[in-house]
Amino acid sequence: MTEIGLQNCAVSFVIRPNDGRAFFNAGFAGIVGAVGGMNESQISIGEMGGRGRYQWDGTPMSFMIRRALET
Repeated sequence: MTEIGLQNCAVSFVIRPNDGRAFFNAGFAGIVGAVGGMNESQISIGEMGGRGRYQWDGTPMSFMIRRALET
């Protein structure tokens, strides 16, 4: 994503939800959800970008990653 300058918008958060596990989220400003992180159980997950060669119906990947980190 360097061609659009996304690396200049990197952010990091520690999120402590009322219900669920606390987790660290490494992402980008303006992105809802998570693209990578680690939770308090030391489980980490990250997303590798593809070129969109397939049809991806359903829940956005960033939402699924956040859900995985929280639960």
